[in-house]
Amino acid sequence: MLSISVDTCTNNIVMRLVGVLDDRTYRQVHDAVIKAAVDGLPAVIIDVDGLEVHRDRAWAVFTSARWRVPPWPDVVIALACRDPLVRRRLTDLSVARYTPVYSSVAAAAAAIGEGDCRYVHRAREQFGPHSFSVRATQIFVREHLMARSMLGKIVVASTVATVFAENALSYTRHGFDVRLEATSEDVLVAVSDSSTTPLIRRERAPGSPAAGLDIVAALCRHWGSTPTSRGKTVWAHIGPDDTLDGIVELLRRRRGAVQAAS
Repeated sequence: MLSISVDTCTNNIVMRLVGVLDDRTYRQVHDAVIKAAVDGLPAVIIDVDGLEVHRDRAWAVFTSARWRVPPWPDVVIALACRDPLVRRRLTDLSVARYTPVYSSVAAAAAAIGEGDCRYVHRAREQFGPHSFSVRATQIFVREHLMARSMLGKIVVASTVATVFAENALSYTRHGFDVRLEATSEDVLVAVSDSSTTPLIRRERAPGSPAAGLDIVAALCRHWGSTPTSRGKTVWAHIGPDDTLDGIVELLRRRRGAVQAAS
């Protein structure tokens, strides 16, 4: 048996695990860590003092979950463990290389608080289940990127946010949450809703009109749909090389397919 409790402490998620970590509970822990990581806080601190681990390979669940967390969100995943022998073992197994290990939750929170925050600008807004929320999302994105003097990102970010907002409205009647995170070079757009249905880009016949996710894929190299504790989050990373050129290329390919078919 394994129990997992999740709380918020010092603006971070604290997950406490009590019980046996083995082949039977591996997936439970793996999925819980990933879901916690996409809930929007800067870090996930996992208290492992209550864990019983009889085989070293079971500790790999934390590095596996770390690798599965997508480029968004850019969160820290850390372990808290009082036992110095266990901390040493996690270092020997290279677990600490990917998920830093601290002596307590407080020590982890202090270390994380002193670290650099990759995303220097964050904005978040909740929108209701109304058609005009799509337009409101566009205004939200534009205003915040203008405030950051990131004029070159406005069109791409607004287009991506529009696609995600429209999809959210088609999946749920409870509105959606938009998060915008930016550095001097890149922007992350994330839209969360209460639906557990994953957003999947489906293959289309050559020459058929481009759907919303086709446009997102053409604009952004990295994007995805991730389950959360309250539904799902659809996110896209808009990097320095992600420009409107992707749309131009998409339209060129579509036009070529139509000509070939005729």
